[in-house]
Order: sequence, then C-alpha cells, then structure tokens
Amino acid sequence: MRHEKPLLSITPHLSVVQTGRICRPSHTRDIPLLSSTPTAKPAAQLATKSTATSTEEDTSKRHPPSELRALSTLAGAYFVLGVGSLSVVGLVVPMARELAVSPGTIAFLVTVFALTYALAAPLAQVFFGQRDRSVLLVCGLLGMAAGLLVCAVSTSYFEVSVGRTLMAFGAAFVGPMTSASAAAIVPAHRRGSALAIAFAGLTLSTVAGVPLSNWLGDSVGWRWVLVGIAVVTLVQAGLARAFVPSTSAPNAVNLKSIADILSDKLLAPTLAVTFFQIAGQFCTYSLIGLYLAEVFNVPVATVALALFIYGFGGIFGNIIAARMTDRLGYDRMIWISLIGLFIVMSLIPLLPKTTLVAVVAMFVWSTMGLMLFAPQQTRLVTLDAPRSNLLLALNSSAVYLGMAGGAAVSGLAYEAAGPAWLPIFSLVLVASSITMFWLSRRTELAKG
Repeated sequence: MRHEKPLLSITPHLSVVQTGRICRPSHTRDIPLLSSTPTAKPAAQLATKSTATSTEEDTSKRHPPSELRALSTLAGAYFVLGVGSLSVVGLVVPMARELAVSPGTIAFLVTVFALTYALAAPLAQVFFGQRDRSVLLVCGLLGMAAGLLVCAVSTSYFEVSVGRTLMAFGAAFVGPMTSASAAAIVPAHRRGSALAIAFAGLTLSTVAGVPLSNWLGDSVGWRWVLVGIAVVTLVQAGLARAFVPSTSAPNAVNLKSIADILSDKLLAPTLAVTFFQIAGQFCTYSLIGLYLAEVFNVPVATVALALFIYGFGGIFGNIIAARMTDRLGYDRMIWISLIGLFIVMSLIPLLPKTTLVAVVAMFVWSTMGLMLFAPQQTRLVTLDAPRSNLLLALNSSAVYLGMAGGAAVSGLAYEAAGPAWLPIFSLVLVASSITMFWLSRRTELAKG
C-alpha cells in the first residue's frame, strides 16, 4: 500500500498521517484512528489517571490529623505568648493604681519584655539549640507560667519587672521553637500553611488578649487575670508535651553563628524586613487610641471595637497567607503584604475622617500587615534550613525590637509633630522594609 508522509512519529513502526489513519508496516492492515474501542480505551484510562494524580496532589496539600493536632497545639503556644506579653496593656489602670506608679511606667513593662526577649531568643539557641524542640517549648511555657505567677503575687513595681523578665526568658524559647517545630514536622510543600496555622494563635491573641485582659481586670482584678493566663499556659505545656513531635536542629550554633548571619548579605536584610515592617506598624499602632480619637474623631467607646476589627483583619490576613503561600510562593506573598501595607499607610492620611472609614482602614491595614509572617518564616527556613532554629529566633527578636523601636519613634513623632503625622513616619519605615526585601531578593538571585 502507499504510505503518506507522517505528521508525527509515535514509534519506529507507528505513525499518524494526514488521512487520520494509523499506518503500519506493509504486512499489517490499516486501522481507523478513532473508530475502534481499543483505541479509545487508553484515552479514557489516561484521563482517569490524570484525575487520580490531581486528586493525590490535592490530598497531599492537606494536613493529616496528627499534623493538625500538633499544629493546633503550637497555635495555642503562640496564643499564650501573645496574650501574656500584651496583657499588661489592658491592665495598665488597675496595676498603676495598686502599685502606685504612673500608667506610662506600667506600659514600660512591654518594653522590658520586648528587649529581654530580643536578647534572650538568639542566645537560647546558642546554649540549647540542638536539644529537642518539643522539650524546649515545654520548658519555655513553664518559664512563662512562673513569670506570670511572680507578677501576680508581686507587691512592688520592681517585683513585677522581675516577673516580666522571667516570663520573657521563657517566651524566648516558646516563639522560636513553635515556628521551628511547625516547619520541621511537615513536608516542604505544606510548610507555608503549617507556619500560618501556628502563627494564627498569635494573631488571635491580638483580638482577645488586650480587650479580654481589660474587661477581666476591672471584673476580677489584675492579679487573678495573670493567674488565669498562667493556668492556661500550664495546660498548654501539657498539650505540647503530648502532641508536639520531637525534632531537633541538625547543627550547633554559637555566637559566631549569630555574627555570621547578621553580616550575611542575604540573611541580614531578610531579617531587617521583619524589623522595619513591625516598626512601621507600631509607629502608629502604639498610639492608635489617640490617633483614632484625635484625627478620625472616633468616640472613645468605639476605639475598643476598632481594635477588635483590627484583630479580625489580622486573622483574615493569616488565613490568606495559609491558603496562598504554598500556591503562589513566599516571595510573591511577601511582595503583596509589603506593597499592600505601603498603599494603606499612604492612603490613611488622605481618607475622610469618619469612624466607619477608620474601622475599614484598620481592617485592611491589619490584613496586609499580618499576612507577612507565614511567608517570611517560610523563606527564612528555606534559605538556610540547617540554621533555621537560629534564624527563627533572630526573626522573633526582630519582631520585638521592631515593636520597641516603632513605639519609640511613635512617642517622638507624636511630641514633635502631632498624631496626624504618625502614618507618615510609619510609611518611611515600611518603605525601608520594602527596600530590604528588594536587596535580599537581588542577592538571592545573584547567588542563583
């Protein structure tokens, strides 16, 4: 028979031709390409196989029950960390009255905690970094509970400061070990969502921590509030012991390891992203009550509602990060968060000065701001997995240094220029964060 020139060669003995028929060597007969069942069956099998593969890929992105139990426990650890560290903000008035100090002096306890945590977190990795993360997490939670109880029985401001310092030392284990454990107990393709689930606890604490402490402080007294947080922390320690798997860092770290990271052209600006982003937010957030009342004319009674809305915005941002970090990649999510936050801070001074606009702006601000942390931590773990413990500890230090630095800038800006200028100073700090991320990405791409 006469063979036409094939369009596509399938095998040395089988080709598809322009006539739509399969041609074989001359000793076989022609078979129509689509007319027979044997030819259609492999296509159906291929479609079924493709669907099965897609289903397997979707299933692989879901966390099995054991992972969800562990991640939920880690979220609880982050929750008590957030509530414990910020509880004094809601207890300023009763604590100041009973300890006979000014409200500003009580507020300084946040700075005491932040600075102690920032210094202790990386040092804890130097001395204990290779030990079982779950054990270090439990020890940190016990240390936090002890510090809370010391504060609860204190009769002087000095004793409360000692309790806050002890609590910060415990928290210096809790924060880094929570993130490191979340990253270590899941496969790489579920790491972004795992970190987002764990970090959801800290996000939730921004909704419940300060308002709940404020309400209970007036109802049962500030000492019983701290005792209650201590009891919850002890329960959380038991859950961590039961449900968080044992993992450990592969390499030991020392002071030189810290110096190496802080001088690294890729890792140093990556950590600076966290510092400047947090500082940018706290530059305005530290005095958000005054800003809302004096600039947006928000009634004092409505400020608490605005803070609740801000917290729910953070939860929403964290949910977006949990769903999208593994899909879009951590770099894209970081860009979305930073640029979104920059746009929000740019628009706030230009918005109509009404309560509704202020509440909506706070929701969007919080959504963009708290969207950063899951992809940022995922990036740190990916950039240098052997030193992930130390990197996450330094990132936690950057968070609390950013809080302290942003609050300091906030106070100076308020005294020098008034509340209306706070978002402008925030804008400069957020722009610095964007610059740091751009520098780190340029270095990363240059290294290939």
